[in-house]
Amino acid sequence: MSKRHYCDNTHLTLSERIIIETGITNGSTKVAIAKTIGKDPSTVAKEIRRHRIYKPRRTYGHKSICVHRKQCSGCRKRVQRCSDYKEEACQERDRSPGACNGCKKKCFLPRYFYYAKTADEVYRETLVNSRVGINLTEERRKELAEVIAPLAKKGQSFYQILHNHPEIDLSDKTLYTYVALGVFKDYGLDSFTLKERVQRKQYTYKERNNTEKPLKPEDIYKKRTYNDFQKFKVANPNVCVVQMDTLYNSPEGPYVQTFFFENSSFMLGLFIRKRLLILWLAL
Repeated sequence: MSKRHYCDNTHLTLSERIIIETGITNGSTKVAIAKTIGKDPSTVAKEIRRHRIYKPRRTYGHKSICVHRKQCSGCRKRVQRCSDYKEEACQERDRSPGACNGCKKKCFLPRYFYYAKTADEVYRETLVNSRVGINLTEERRKELAEVIAPLAKKGQSFYQILHNHPEIDLSDKTLYTYVALGVFKDYGLDSFTLKERVQRKQYTYKERNNTEKPLKPEDIYKKRTYNDFQKFKVANPNVCVVQMDTLYNSPEGPYVQTFFFENSSFMLGLFIRKRLLILWLAL
């Protein structure tokens, strides 16, 4: 069976770890366990090696397990380990299946035990902790602060800064998160120094969800809808219809007030700037 056929490239679940523990207890090989759960044998081997629990052997009253104990007098006298100390190897413990769950042999070697529930708990904790904090080194933080802080203090938004500096491979949302966490506080950049953030009104969760205006009764819209207006125009083709619109960049001005006469395709525009009215005609 090829690897491409039975490998799904997904994380191990608790049920799959229980199968691994059962396979170790029954003396199955890593290849057999991997085919059962649809994983690669290397995945099973790494899972057992990472999450197996080490249980040291009892040394009091037990013989030495050094491979050189028959030639070394120090091992026979149970003195302190020498530089040539080397423990005996266990094929089942060190290679396949990698743990001693189902081993019934009486030996004096250190043991490893794999428990599915404990392994899954450790994995879940590691998965959460790996996503906590910021993925930023000190050198990278300093580089970002030297570029962002002076421009942000001048009133530029993060969107504008990122547009002018494409070498910063971060989003504006990530930068706002870093500022809220105080990553650039040492460089005088925090939430209170951002012009856009200070000017924006901060709503509570309850206020944000109660900003919608209540709907008006349907009786108010009778004979006042856009469809009614279209029917009125068809019934009265000689009625002069004027469309009004306002064009501006900011509420402070300047702005243009336009009036469009549909019947004659004539537009009248008023340019308003510092109490000065400039009138022009446009067809």
